[in-house]
Amino acid sequence: MPLTGAGAAPHDPAHDIGTERSKLEGRSTAAALADDVEYNAAAIHVVLDPRLDNGPGYNGRGDIIGAGASNEAEAVVLLVAVDIYEDPHAYNWRVHDTGVLWEIDVNGDNRADYKAFFLYADGRVQGDVTDPNLRSVCAADPLWDAANQSYAVGFPPGCIGDPASFNYTSFMLYGTDFTTSSDGAPDSLGFVGPVKRGGGAPAPAPAPPPGPTPVNCAGGAGYWLLGRDGGVFSFGTAPFYGSTGNIRLNQPVVGMTRAPVGKGYWFVAADGGIFAYGPNAGFFGSTGSIRLAQPIVGMATTPTGKGYWLVARDGGLFAFGDAGFFGSRGGQPGAPIIGMGTTPTGKGYWLASSDGSVYAFGDAKFHGAAVGRAGNSFVAFAARPQGDGYWFVTNDGAVHGFGAAPYRGGRNGKPGAPIAGAASSANGGGYRLVATDGSVYTYGASSCGGMNGRSLSAPMVGISTA
Repeated sequence: MPLTGAGAAPHDPAHDIGTERSKLEGRSTAAALADDVEYNAAAIHVVLDPRLDNGPGYNGRGDIIGAGASNEAEAVVLLVAVDIYEDPHAYNWRVHDTGVLWEIDVNGDNRADYKAFFLYADGRVQGDVTDPNLRSVCAADPLWDAANQSYAVGFPPGCIGDPASFNYTSFMLYGTDFTTSSDGAPDSLGFVGPVKRGGGAPAPAPAPPPGPTPVNCAGGAGYWLLGRDGGVFSFGTAPFYGSTGNIRLNQPVVGMTRAPVGKGYWFVAADGGIFAYGPNAGFFGSTGSIRLAQPIVGMATTPTGKGYWLVARDGGLFAFGDAGFFGSRGGQPGAPIIGMGTTPTGKGYWLASSDGSVYAFGDAKFHGAAVGRAGNSFVAFAARPQGDGYWFVTNDGAVHGFGAAPYRGGRNGKPGAPIAGAASSANGGGYRLVATDGSVYTYGASSCGGMNGRSLSAPMVGISTA
């Protein structure tokens, strides 16, 4: 994301963060301000920046949702607030070029006269103020605040010439083992201001564009959307642990399940390749190196999180870790399998087919089938977490509930992209549907947003409740 001011040569702020981080290795910065100087990052006026705008490998930890600044006699403070907060001592800050850069224009000519950095280097979180060529001018105090989801730096005004006012722009880079996302505030990386001495608030950044589903995450709800390329999009309380959104895969991703104990999730490709993310999502095996008769179409995890099942389109069932094998449809006639669900004990599962048939194995009870109920093919299946019911969903959004699974409504042929996946709410009282364009439709469950109206690198293929 090159940055160009009026008459200024373009440069790459991501490169600046990496260069600055390397420079500070072996040279810790000193404290910038006296201990008795008090300043509060949470009190800074924050201007809005759109959510979900930091690239196809969306990572809420690198997604700026606000930026701000103050210009007081005791200290200048620059701040960004992010969609999902992470402690800056975490792995991705320590290992990758993760950090925040502010550029400061004190002359009003849309050129960067100074740069300020917040990053991890030399074994600790550091702040630094440099000239345009990254030569250090003075130290900055790094500030981070989990309650306000913010990262900031503070430093004496004399460090940047004690200006009566200044303009600024903000940029954040977030790296993982697999993806790198970046975001600017404003997105154009143009300068905003002026920030005047004594509390002049910066000019508002552009309002978020229309399109995404309104956020109403009641009760701490959260979920993930999964793209065919392995891109993961987190909403509500669902954390982001990683994705394959920028990795070339042998086969497309087809399904996802969360770690039931602790933190993490898995997703599976059509060849049975497993991708595990998060501290509690272990790798227990895959079919990635096995020649399959039919592609994998879904997966589910055991209650312990120490194993999982993969199901193929012909009903072949593959168990790994502590997942037991209780039977399959492999080699038997019938419509293609579209997905599976598991019982709360982990001692049984259902396989569901595109014609609405249900096959129960182990302690999974049969609650009914949807055969003959829809003119369109069924594309999604979701079981209640209590194991006492399940839903079938067609590609045009018609929903059919069985057992204790309540019917809360559906798309029922309304205009829109085809439905790609479904998931029960955490309490089993409702469900969510996701369409290929990232639209999320909620019935008896909270909505935390969707990807509709956004540019996607690949269609959505699934949704999983956090």
